[in-house]
Amino acid sequence: MNFLAKHFDTGKDGQSGGEFYVISHSASGGHLARYFLDRCESRFLHNISAVAFTDSTHSVQWSNSDERRVLFDFLQCDRCIYFRCAREGDGVAGDGNLWYLHPAGQEVQTDSFWKHRFGRIRTVWAGTNEHSLTNWYSHAKIWEHFDQFLAIPSLAHGEEASSHGSEQESLSYLEARRDSIVD
Repeated sequence: MNFLAKHFDTGKDGQSGGEFYVISHSASGGHLARYFLDRCESRFLHNISAVAFTDSTHSVQWSNSDERRVLFDFLQCDRCIYFRCAREGDGVAGDGNLWYLHPAGQEVQTDSFWKHRFGRIRTVWAGTNEHSLTNWYSHAKIWEHFDQFLAIPSLAHGEEASSHGSEQESLSYLEARRDSIVD
């Protein structure tokens, strides 16, 4: 995190440090939240384009105070998503042994305990009941989440397009890039 913190303030060209996409698995989700909480580093949150928490240990309650409102809101915003594995005797679904019925990316019906701990974060199944495999089974959905927040350069104006570029914009950009490389 210290390496990234150095680059949050200034990038190679002295400008903003750029955009980061974070996959935070298990305890690293807790470490990420605690890093921002303990260091009051909410000023860096604008550099994080998207976060995929996979079976994370964090809690939004750590930041549930007026002075930490920016982090509290960030952990629940649409740029963050939570992928969770199914567990046997799972209190949310109660069918962890039937994990194969929940494909990666399917919405999880969360209960009050879940909402208290993780807030309004979009929560989806990872597609597995193995904690150590949550990143692998859900990797395609993680990239889809990141793609939603990928800034796509506009070919017509030379400016950044909306962070939420359409699929057609993405395809046009990729085709133009491919054609420029082939030529």
